Amino acid sequence: MFESGVWRAGVLHENPMAMTLGLAIGRVADGRIHAATGIGSMGLELQVVDEAQLLPPALHIPVDAARALCDALVQHFGGTSNSKQLRADYDAERARTDKLMDAVLSIAAGRTS
Repeated sequence: MFESGVWRAGVLHENPMAMTLGLAIGRVADGRIHAATGIGSMGLELQVVDEAQLLPPALHIPVDAARALCDALVQHFGGTSNSKQLRADYDAERARTDKLMDAVLSIAAGRTS
């Protein structure tokens, strides 16, 4: 799951009864896995672990909190968490592309006749 120097995150476990997700967040530095074991006032609390210690996950959050966090991160990084808005954006882009292709094909047809 982890490669050197790159931050990685993953859902390792879902507990439907408690409605929580078990998360792993960390990175490899100096050949060792530095995994988040908590979130404190100074940010992620990291601990050196081996892969076997990733299960069970140290971080558990409610599913509803995970959805809210996902939405906030998607919006922060310039996306949309609203699938209807995303579909509308795709449809508008497709219409624009279709119009452009019609114009290009008209020009090409005019040159070959």
